[in-house]
Amino acid sequence: HDTKEDQSRKDTDAKQTRRSEFDQFNLRFPEENRESLIVDLPKYTFKNRGQAKTKESQMSETRKEYLNALEEICNSYGNVLIAMPKYAEAKWAYQALQQRTDKQTFLDESTSNEETNQLLDAFFDDNEYGVIFTSTRGTITEGVDYDGSKLHCCAVVGIPLIDTRSKRVESIKHAYAKKVPERDGFETAIKIPAVRKARQALGRVIRGENEVGVRIFIDERYGSTDWDGAKEYLSEAEQKEFDVIDSEELGPRLTTFWK
Repeated sequence: HDTKEDQSRKDTDAKQTRRSEFDQFNLRFPEENRESLIVDLPKYTFKNRGQAKTKESQMSETRKEYLNALEEICNSYGNVLIAMPKYAEAKWAYQALQQRTDKQTFLDESTSNEETNQLLDAFFDDNEYGVIFTSTRGTITEGVDYDGSKLHCCAVVGIPLIDTRSKRVESIKHAYAKKVPERDGFETAIKIPAVRKARQALGRVIRGENEVGVRIFIDERYGSTDWDGAKEYLSEAEQKEFDVIDSEELGPRLTTFWK
């Protein structure tokens, strides 16, 4: 049991506030070593994209536009990581693009660590470049080291929002709204963490000062300040650096960068 002296010291320590400081540092990587793009396509939402059909004749116009953009990216130089909003969408992209690229294609699914490691070993094969499809909320977008020449491009499609219909998520939104009343609960509990996941995925590309790579957001919301936009959740440096382009510019920009 604590003595009165021990308890008094604890009470004093609890009342003392620790000094905290915040600082922010610019990227130490040369800007000429990276291409940073936002492809201005209609927002990739369930309402817009429609059902995940793999036959182009059955796809919505939004899916067709995204498919064409992803084809350009898959056929660009080097190893490519395509991060979709969820695993089901990753499977759609994998199936729809297999016949549109000469590269070896890989599908990351929710599997064991051993299976994931085997998949990545095949993807990192030095003898052949490949394209790997995954969920932005998956494990290989944050805990994997893509150092050296393991990855040349990462494209994040859409904003990886979680399903908000469950009572648990409603409770989380309510708790955040109560804790941060100046912002909406959906924004603080759902949207900001989702954009953070997207930014984290793009961070896989350049891990060292001498590495070169391409970072791509595909969804108009990343360049928008409208009510459903996500631009404000990017860092100041990212907002300045990421160029918003039309989908027709994508291929030429990739070709020019790698040349």
